[in-house]
Amino acid sequence: CLVEVIQFEDVEDYRDGFRELDLKENKRMRMSHSLDLPVVNPELQNGLSIRPLTRNDIEVSSEISFEAHKISKDYVGYRDLESLENRLALETRVFDNVYGRFYSEGSYLMLHNDTPVATLSTVVIPCWGYEQVPWIFDISVAPGFHNKGLGRLLMNRLLYDLTTHNFSILGLAVTLDNYSAIHLYESVGFDFVETFSEFITSPH
Repeated sequence: CLVEVIQFEDVEDYRDGFRELDLKENKRMRMSHSLDLPVVNPELQNGLSIRPLTRNDIEVSSEISFEAHKISKDYVGYRDLESLENRLALETRVFDNVYGRFYSEGSYLMLHNDTPVATLSTVVIPCWGYEQVPWIFDISVAPGFHNKGLGRLLMNRLLYDLTTHNFSILGLAVTLDNYSAIHLYESVGFDFVETFSEFITSPH
């Protein structure tokens, strides 16, 4: 099983208690992007294409995400990312709507000359007083394709597609020391909303 406690209020008594239980603290923040303004559909470079992410892509998208998180170190200590097998199981639960309604219109697989190189998955959840908020569950670029703007292309494609649907805001969460991801999100217009701490244990 996985035990997860999320703390929004910085109350030391609770924090000390969680630490006494040997829960690992992961400091994170939520970010949002308004969907009020029109967005231009990004042009893809030569050899790049984007298609919808489907259940048939679970294996390839899981592998991209698993290898990418080895580099980013995001979610260190989370059992779901300790092995490719666990990551496959996590991806299956995403498609089974365990973490919110899987949003197929905002989930993509990016290919370079027919080779999968990046993935983005979105779910829809209630948040911040809205009944339906598209939430980026995962965005990952395969090692070897970093720093080529692929993540930004995927984000802008999602923003463009969401402007044609009846949503007000887009959300995500990111670990505070994942500076490259935060830079990407800020560069496409995401704003800081709140920080929080996750306390987790992954028993073996």
